[in-house]
Amino acid sequence: MDEWSATPDHLSPEAEAFRREIRDAPKTSDAQFDDWRKSQSFGRLMTVVLRLALMTPGAIVYFLHAPKPVAMALEVVGFGLGWWLRHLRKRYIRTIVNWKDPLEAPRV
Repeated sequence: MDEWSATPDHLSPEAEAFRREIRDAPKTSDAQFDDWRKSQSFGRLMTVVLRLALMTPGAIVYFLHAPKPVAMALEVVGFGLGWWLRHLRKRYIRTIVNWKDPLEAPRV
């Protein structure tokens, strides 16, 4: 077995016990989180499509035979969309990291 294999053989007994504990633990899922993630799927797909489109503005302009002012406007719009997509991604990740079940929130 080479040194880059996925299952190292040199784990301590405590680590092996912890690994077994995690593997055998019941799989629980937050239904609200799953529903929220499913509701975000169309937005995530559109984000991927826009990110791919923003990688090729030159090809888009070439295939559309756009004049120079249109090409420049597309470039400016591309910069704006790139900033917006980064902002959306950070907000999405922040929402996942800070996810709290509304039923477990402290009551006022």
